[in-house]
Amino acid sequence: MRHVWRVRALAVTALLAVAACSNTSGPPAIDYLALLTAQQAKWSTVRPANYAYDYKLTGFFVSFADRTIHVAVRGDTVRTVAAIDAGPALTITPAMFPTMDALFSTLAGHARNGTINAVEFDVALGYPKGYAISGPADGSGAGFVTGLVSIP
Repeated sequence: MRHVWRVRALAVTALLAVAACSNTSGPPAIDYLALLTAQQAKWSTVRPANYAYDYKLTGFFVSFADRTIHVAVRGDTVRTVAAIDAGPALTITPAMFPTMDALFSTLAGHARNGTINAVEFDVALGYPKGYAISGPADGSGAGFVTGLVSIP
């Protein structure tokens, strides 16, 4: 599983490098806000009422950076979270993690501010599977969503 995260991190890093070099003047070549809006519309038509996913952040200055967190959402609220990888105990709460709708909203804010560098969507459900954000040293990094499943 760790290998998958490394491959994804390398892929997002490559996307960042291409984005940084490809357009040095003018607006970004990719309209991330339009992409997010279209994919959120797709998500809203197919989203499960209750779902769970694994979430990992890299580079951000948070206690759970580089850790895989299992997130369970019921309705429109994150209900439970748990670290599922080996490592020291974490103090985390459901309020620290997004529903997919909240993640779309956060990423749309970054798109409006010009701080989103890359985003990848699930083909079937439309949710963001990976993204990269630029900002100050403690506000830059990437996020990954894997294993999203419907739960009873």
